[in-house]
Amino acid sequence: MLEGQNRNWHEVINDRRVQYTNLAPGPYRFRVMASNNSGVWNETGDTLSFSIAPAYYQTRWFAALLVIATAALLWEAHRLRIAHIARQFNRTRSTRGRASGRASRATCTTRCCRAFEGLLLRFQSAMNLLPVASRGSERPAGEGARSGRSGDYRGAQCRAGTTCLGDDDE
Repeated sequence: MLEGQNRNWHEVINDRRVQYTNLAPGPYRFRVMASNNSGVWNETGDTLSFSIAPAYYQTRWFAALLVIATAALLWEAHRLRIAHIARQFNRTRSTRGRASGRASRATCTTRCCRAFEGLLLRFQSAMNLLPVASRGSERPAGEGARSGRSGDYRGAQCRAGTTCLGDDDE
């Protein structure tokens, strides 16, 4: 009987060996009782103590090493990701810094024109809500606050020093 593996005695006739497979690492004790040719049993039996050493991948230090290696790998991946994001941010920032002043002015001008046109549409809506007598008879109802032709905003100031459609449109 192998303590820790078998619970009961196994009677073996004419077989002088025993074989166990898949034993986990740890200490074991093999107990044997035998009889002689006359049939007299040895009541005390004999024992053989042995232990099986764990393989390197079954040790605690290996498990700890795996945990440390995994944590280091995750940390390095995180560090590389942050460095990649920083490079992208710096590249984007430097690209924006190199953008031409004309493109920046065009963007500003477009935004200013949209804001100005939105205001004009609101004023026109307010004008349409007023009674006809309070609008004034010298202006046709369709022109509202516009400065001349329909859709022409030349000369209107968006910000100090910039015009909505640019200086070269006139």
